[in-house]
Amino acid sequence: MRYVSKSTSKNTKMEHFEILRKELKELARIHALGIEDVHMMFLEVSCDFNLLKKVIVNEAISKEKRWSSLEDIAVQSNPKSDEFKAICQQKGIDEVNKRRVFLEKL
Repeated sequence: MRYVSKSTSKNTKMEHFEILRKELKELARIHALGIEDVHMMFLEVSCDFNLLKKVIVNEAISKEKRWSSLEDIAVQSNPKSDEFKAICQQKGIDEVNKRRVFLEKL
């Protein structure tokens, strides 16, 4: 395994975020959306860029795959609560688990 210095690793992360910033800006331009709207949508799809592209062009997918702040509260609630059970029934346990992991990393 090759050693990667912290500065190289940090530069790589910065390069990654710069590429992502440009891609989000371009996506906003192509679809005539505000960059703030695209950023919000990106968070609502758990920072999944491929899903974001699908959501932007397909409103049906958008409603199903985007997460609201109220849904996030339900995801973070006790797994035995009615709120958690309801969101699992609505979104599916796999999607709820993905969102829970995403929210924990924020």
